[in-house]
Amino acid sequence: MQPRRRIIQVPYVSHSFNQSVIYSEKARDFIFANHGDAYGRGFIIEKLRQEHSGINIFHFYLQPNANYDMWIVNKTFAQLGGLVETSRGVALVGASAKSIGEAAETEKQNLFVQIFDPLYTSLSPSMFVGGTERSGATSFDIYDYQNSPLTEVTDYGVIWLTNHTDKHVIAPQVAVADDRIVILWSEDGQEGSESYYMVLSAAGEVLTPATSLGRLKLNSYEMPVVHDGRIYWAYATHNGKIRVAGLEI
Repeated sequence: MQPRRRIIQVPYVSHSFNQSVIYSEKARDFIFANHGDAYGRGFIIEKLRQEHSGINIFHFYLQPNANYDMWIVNKTFAQLGGLVETSRGVALVGASAKSIGEAAETEKQNLFVQIFDPLYTSLSPSMFVGGTERSGATSFDIYDYQNSPLTEVTDYGVIWLTNHTDKHVIAPQVAVADDRIVILWSEDGQEGSESYYMVLSAAGEVLTPATSLGRLKLNSYEMPVVHDGRIYWAYATHNGKIRVAGLEI
C-alpha cells in the first residue's frame, strides 16, 4: 500500500511585492508575511500547515474607482521589513503611511513593528503584544469603477517607532539578537540618504533609540546576520567591490 500524501497549500497572495518567512519554534510551523496589493491588500500573515486562510494584520489604503489601474493599485504606501521571533512572539517590521485613508497618498512612511502570538487562529486585539489601534477605510475592489463605499478596517498592536513628516523610512530590515529586535533602515533626508539602527526588547520597548550610522550603506536585498554579539551585512561599493559591515549590539 502506498503511503498517503498530504498536499500542503503554499501561502499565496495576489501581486505580492515582497515576502518574508521564518520557522517559528513556538508554533512549530513556517510563518509567512506577504506584501500584497490586491487579494489580500496589506501585510498578510500565513502558516504553512494552517488550514485557514491568511490574516491581514496591516491594511493599505486603496481609493475607490481604481478600475484596475495598476498605477493606482500598485501604490501601497508601505514596505515590508521582515519577520523575527522572540520570547514574546513573532515581530513584523515594516514602514508605512500612518493613515488608512486618502491622507496616505501624501504622508511619509514611518517605521513600525507589530508583535503577535504565532499560535493565533483568528484576528483579534489579544493576538498582539502592546501597541495601539490604527483605523480607517479602504477599498478592497481593484476593479471598482462605480465609486463604491469604502470598508472600515482596524489594525491592532501597531508600535510606531518614528514620526517623520519630512522624510521617508526606506527599506527597513530586522534581525534578532539575544531576544532583542534589531532594526536597520535608511532615510532620504535633504542632504542625502542616511542609515540608522534601533534595538527593541522582545516586547517592543525601545532599548537603543534611533542611532545614526552616517552614510554607511545597507543591503536591502538580504537580511543582516547576527553572530557573537554583532550584526553583519554585505553591501556593494561604487567601484563594484563587496564590503562587509559590522555593528556591535
